[in-house]
Order: sequence, then structure tokens, then C-alpha cells
Amino acid sequence: MAIIDCRFRPLTPEFLWYIEPEPANFWVTQTRPLKPEPLETTMKFFKKMGITGAVCSGRDLRSVGGPYVSNEYISGLMKQYPVFIGVAGADPLGENVQADIEHSIKDLGLKGVSVDPFALKTTADDKRFYPIYEKCAELNVPVIITIGPLPIRGGSYMEWGSPLPVDHICADLPDLKVLLSHAGFPWTQELIAMVWRHENLYIESSIYRHLPGANLLVEAVNTCISDKMCYASAYPYADYSQALPKFLAMGYDPIVLPKILHENAERLFGLN
Repeated sequence: MAIIDCRFRPLTPEFLWYIEPEPANFWVTQTRPLKPEPLETTMKFFKKMGITGAVCSGRDLRSVGGPYVSNEYISGLMKQYPVFIGVAGADPLGENVQADIEHSIKDLGLKGVSVDPFALKTTADDKRFYPIYEKCAELNVPVIITIGPLPIRGGSYMEWGSPLPVDHICADLPDLKVLLSHAGFPWTQELIAMVWRHENLYIESSIYRHLPGANLLVEAVNTCISDKMCYASAYPYADYSQALPKFLAMGYDPIVLPKILHENAERLFGLN
């Protein structure tokens, strides 16, 4: 069966410089030191595990002194290794953010846009993000919004990772496709209701599979939101050799597995 991993960052120097300082490894079960990994090694693993797509996002938070992984670099990864599904980073404080997004989608071939509201010490419905959302809706590409209690560096307040403000975005822009990370933990029950409520709202479950209450997500996917969840490992914060087997052991109905392993992501990113 084809498998698309909707949250994956290769351990190249371009990613390692901002991944390494993140004090997040305590939060995952596979705590381990991170070290560079040749992309050829990553490709061998993908082939072994049946990974046919891996969503890889750029980052552009230069205006607040945050991470920067250029969209040109992500586009280059896609060209060198077509298994990568490239997503653009977008800085809401950038002067030309809408033009940058259009260039990334139309010229660089990227498939969506990623934002991190916590970096601006705010929530996802901050009006400064709306030009990004509006351009994504216009171009019919999804926006990936980082939610949940992570990251924790920089004195980040957990409320900045709440998924609840996304309800406002989906109500204001019903044609915008949104993918939320980490299953909204610890607001998982509320997020399930939001995903069920909004036609174009999706979630991915990265890192969440071992945390208390994860059974709620399995029950929801097996019953009412099977079309709205995508598999994700969150590598390198989870060991990709363990993430998929543990995910498959959680109790998802075999009938819904093709949807959450690849069909939903294919629809979301327009891969067909």
C-alpha cells in the first residue's frame, strides 16, 4: 500500500541547524541524539517501508529571528528526489508574502504553504496571517498550521498552539484547505468536532500516537472523520523506523487505512 508521510524533515544541514536546538526530544518516546543522514539513506528507508510521498516544509521566520529554510531549497529537493512533496514557508510579516507564495506555487512547483503562529507569539486567527490564507485559497493549495504544545523554546505560551482559533479561519474562508499538526493535542476532542464540522479541515497525528487520549482519535477516524486525517511521523522528532509500525498498531479499521495512509493526502495536495 502506498504511504504518504505528511510531516517529514530530512536530516540535512539545512534542517539540522534549527532542529537541533529544539528541546523537544523529551516529549517523544524515542529520545535519541540527532545526526546528519545522507538523503540516499533516507531514500532506502522510504523504499523499504513503502513511503511514496513525504511532505517537507520550508520555513521563513526571518522577521522575528526564527528559522529559515528557503523555498528554493525545498524545490530543489523535490527535483532531486520526487518522493518529496514540497511546501513553502511564509512569513506573515514579509513585505511581498503573497507574491512569494505565488512564485513558490507557480514557478517552484511547491504544493502548499506552512505557517507557525507561535513564532509571532499569537494564534492562528491573527489577521496578519489572512493574506497568506487568502492567497492559498485563491491558488487552491493547503496551508499547514503548526498547533499543539510544541515547540516549547522561546518562552512560547501553549495557548498559541491551540487549534480552536482555526474554527474562525475555516468559517471566514470556507474554501481554504487547512492541515493541522499533532492531532491538536491536548485539545483533541474539540479538534475532532471542528474537523467533522468543516469540509476543508484536515489533521495529521504526528507524535500523538503514544499520548493519553489517543484512543479518541482512533475512534473518531473509524467512525466519522476517516476522510479528514493523514498519517505523519514528525521525523526526526520520532524515529521513522518505529513511527509507522506503532501507528498501524493503534487500532485503525483496515477499511480506513488507505484513506489515512495516502488517499486523503493525495486529495489535499492535489497529487492526482
